[in-house]
Amino acid sequence: MKANLIMIEIALHSIKQELETYLRVKLDLAPSEQKIHLGPLVDGGGGGLSFNRNLLAMTLVHMQEERLLKNAPPATRVMPSGAIAHRPPDIKLILYLMFSANCANYSESLKLISLVVAFFQMKGAFDASNTPSLTEPVERLSADMMSMDFEQLNLLWGTLGTSYLPSVVYQIRLVPVRDDADKGERPPVKQIGMTGGGR
Repeated sequence: MKANLIMIEIALHSIKQELETYLRVKLDLAPSEQKIHLGPLVDGGGGGLSFNRNLLAMTLVHMQEERLLKNAPPATRVMPSGAIAHRPPDIKLILYLMFSANCANYSESLKLISLVVAFFQMKGAFDASNTPSLTEPVERLSADMMSMDFEQLNLLWGTLGTSYLPSVVYQIRLVPVRDDADKGERPPVKQIGMTGGGR
């Protein structure tokens, strides 16, 4: 699969890698020790949690299109032949990313979630200058905590099919999604002609 077709994966793995590095420093972990499980919260087979104790689960729970940017102009590029190729504008997604902790010690779960909040407070934006793993075409991401009331929480955890765990949800903006296949080519403009009515 081409890299330009896995932009969601690029975004999530970049955030995971940066948060993993942050936790490693804060918790004094060994360089090889992994603290984050990126994947579904619940095991599709047995219905239990899909990650081990004392890990932080990072789960994509929802996504939606940023409609304010829907009317962007199409992208164009000049082909080797000189023809102009057109491609529809990127779809920009908002990802809803949940971090949940399931430690044997409840206070350790709270500590992990607190560290997640501290991480995003320290680093609310991701780009090539501060996140080396963030590659084209994902140029910049921003993260905002999502405030949820009890009804929304109940709905979310009911949908996930498991009991509540200490957790926090962040909106990650804006992840571009595109297929690089060009919609059509037009020959280059070689000359401009002007016609006018004479007397």
